[in-house]
Amino acid sequence: MNSVKNIDILNVFNEFLMTQEASVTKGRKGVLPKVTQLIHPPATGPWAFNVPSYFNAALDIAYDTSAKNPCWKQGSAFAFSANDIVYDVDLSGVKLWKNCMKFLSMSLRINRSTSAGVVETSSGFLRYAGIVVFDVLTPDANRQKLLKRKEIESSQDDFIRLLITGAMPGEHNDL
Repeated sequence: MNSVKNIDILNVFNEFLMTQEASVTKGRKGVLPKVTQLIHPPATGPWAFNVPSYFNAALDIAYDTSAKNPCWKQGSAFAFSANDIVYDVDLSGVKLWKNCMKFLSMSLRINRSTSAGVVETSSGFLRYAGIVVFDVLTPDANRQKLLKRKEIESSQDDFIRLLITGAMPGEHNDL
């Protein structure tokens, strides 16, 4: 994994979130804007975890056909949800689960979550980062099944940082 590239992706992601948070309190209050600069691969390069395009909705990515020039747009209303599973490698070409276990080092299974979005408070509108409670799973010694190693609670934002960098929420990122 190219650690310099992942730092660049993480910086783009952090700048994106700051822009999203600032825009909630300005302009159209209570609306998270969508932008054409995507944070998701292949636009940004590889992430630490494989996040296939079927997670576009969870990443708030959609194809906007209403625009003058239809294009992909990214928002920050992240919505990973219960039973979503993300692996550290692309397993799409592997037919049998027992063969997947040869390549897999870690997976993340979401137990429960709340979506990121906008909340109205007494002081105005704020961007809410959501919550994700997930299990960290790794193969057993014989690579026959996945074992739960720990459960972690984080924001949707920190979960995406994990997918980008591989660093668990609350741990120092030594990229």
